[in-house]
Amino acid sequence: MTSSAVDLVETIYQLPYDEKPPMSQGMQLEPTEMEVVLPDWKNKVFGCAACSYSTDVASRLERHMRRHTGEKPYACKECSYRGTDAGLLKRHMRTHTGEKPFSCSLCEYRCAQACTLKEHMMVHTGKKPFVCSECDYQCSRACRLKIHMLKHTGVKLENVQGSSKSNWGHKLLTTD
Repeated sequence: MTSSAVDLVETIYQLPYDEKPPMSQGMQLEPTEMEVVLPDWKNKVFGCAACSYSTDVASRLERHMRRHTGEKPYACKECSYRGTDAGLLKRHMRTHTGEKPFSCSLCEYRCAQACTLKEHMMVHTGKKPFVCSECDYQCSRACRLKIHMLKHTGVKLENVQGSSKSNWGHKLLTTD
């Protein structure tokens, strides 16, 4: 890539997405140089003005911008939940319908979210990637390690009755 092509690409990345110049500013690129420059340009078309996020799909930028604006246009008809995109609302609706579309291929376990199934699979593999830095405790879920770490800080937990999950149903009591 020629020096002028490098300068143009660097300039493009520093401009907000709506101020990006056209590729031809009196600059002649060889076909081999265009193959290098154009894919980078194509993949950086839409950029967030509030942070460094960029995407090649306008709707992804629109969804991303809701992180900055706080807009949550997708509302649940069953409760007060509101979400930033349709996918989050669909996932939330499973709490009302009880739908569990993800199933373990090794046992009868079913769940509402793919990430929960991924965590469950560690039961079968025996993997415990979350390790306590204070003792030899290891576990398969980050949330369980967070609860465990409270033991080292002097925070006491009390089980809340009615909890169906071992890592849920805790409430903070006191600190020493």
